[in-house]
Amino acid sequence: MPFVFDRDAYERRTAWFTRARFGLFLHWGLYAIPARGEWVRSVERIPNGEYDPLMAQFNPRHCDMRSWMAAAKGAGMQYAVLTAKHHDGFCMFDSAYTEFKSTNSPAGRDFVREFLDAAREAGLRAGLYFSLIDWRHPDFPHFGDRNHPMRDDPAYGNGGRDFGRYLDYMHAQVRELCSNYGKLDLLWFDFSYGELRGEAWRGTQLMEMVRSLQPGVVVNNRLEVSGEGFGSLAACAPTPFHGDFVSPEQIVPPAGVDVFMAAPKGPGHTVRSTYVAGKGVPCLVAVEQDATGHAYQIALAYIAGIGGARAGVMETTFHDETETDLFGEQTVLCGGVVDLMRCGFEVLVEAGYEPENAYFECIHEMKLIIDLINKGGVAAMNYSISDTAEFGEYVSGPRVIPHEETKARMRAVLSDIQDGTFAGRWIAENKNGRTFFNSKRAQLKKHQMEIVGSELRKNMIWGGDSDLDTASN
Repeated sequence: MPFVFDRDAYERRTAWFTRARFGLFLHWGLYAIPARGEWVRSVERIPNGEYDPLMAQFNPRHCDMRSWMAAAKGAGMQYAVLTAKHHDGFCMFDSAYTEFKSTNSPAGRDFVREFLDAAREAGLRAGLYFSLIDWRHPDFPHFGDRNHPMRDDPAYGNGGRDFGRYLDYMHAQVRELCSNYGKLDLLWFDFSYGELRGEAWRGTQLMEMVRSLQPGVVVNNRLEVSGEGFGSLAACAPTPFHGDFVSPEQIVPPAGVDVFMAAPKGPGHTVRSTYVAGKGVPCLVAVEQDATGHAYQIALAYIAGIGGARAGVMETTFHDETETDLFGEQTVLCGGVVDLMRCGFEVLVEAGYEPENAYFECIHEMKLIIDLINKGGVAAMNYSISDTAEFGEYVSGPRVIPHEETKARMRAVLSDIQDGTFAGRWIAENKNGRTFFNSKRAQLKKHQMEIVGSELRKNMIWGGDSDLDTASN
């Protein structure tokens, strides 16, 4: 029987979501322990045998869902979503189908249940994120998959793997979430790619089950697509597994909504650590579209909320911030500085000097110099260093970085940013599985300066402290 789209039912279940606008997405799981992002297993190609032991460390004793949800409600949020299971396969709920779950960790807690109870108590709509992918399951494709941690290792071939058996497992876990935790307001599947989309997930069967158990739940479109597409509903040809809303990772905002930017000039962990210390990170503010007439005030409120107003706020535009930010990262702050330090380290080591000496002279002292510049500018830095070092700055700096030649190369980088060449390359890199990106990251990890630096830092006064939250302290 052909699928018939029920517009009335669709509009009834999505009405609250259309109005809600402001919500909280709690992206949290076992990957919080290595603290290098939820894709750490894929990016670093970590096998089960190395990743599974992290469960023995998972014990967030101070997790208080009620206070989190109360804070979300107090901030004006209307709904909240928690990751029930991410791609690593670790369940934040008490699934009967796996031992790899939070209730078996030292925490011994069902965080999905705690979250849903707390959200409802706070008066928030509540939903769950659930990964269609499971890198830990033995029947999910390993070798040759676009994203699996073992995708490049032929020892993890797919002979004997039964994808149908994996789908039985995945559907059973979705049934658990839809049956055992009360009413769900939102269900966020993630994600489809390549041949794994739609009926490859038994999409019709899965959606029929979800709708039978949770008739009012709002579901995203990632049974069909991911961030690169919109799905069948947006194409006006809805399938039985169409989503109720699109979830693109690139979008042109429609008219009628505020579009503003509140941009801290520092990484997230620095924003957090300076806020806790009673300080803040300087912020940029810009309004691209002011539909309500209050976009600027709302942006300033966000900045004040993260402590940015303590350090200073500067007005800019989306255009200027985007292009100058990318330019600064690529030519000076990241690309320029890292390559400069690496070249200096390699020259000294190749000349026969000890790697430890090379690390101290070309890498470790970089922070000391930058801290002085941040405090009082280049003149203050020059005042603090020796006259010999300052003289070397004047006579040797231009030899290493010839000004006009370097500026010409920088202008070429800026041109690529301005005309969209860089953005196109980065988008394509992500669509193609980040092959170049991941290979360069892996090479850097093995570089001698990284290995020597890691050993030296262990012997310094702060010992094994690798907490990035304190990096700017």
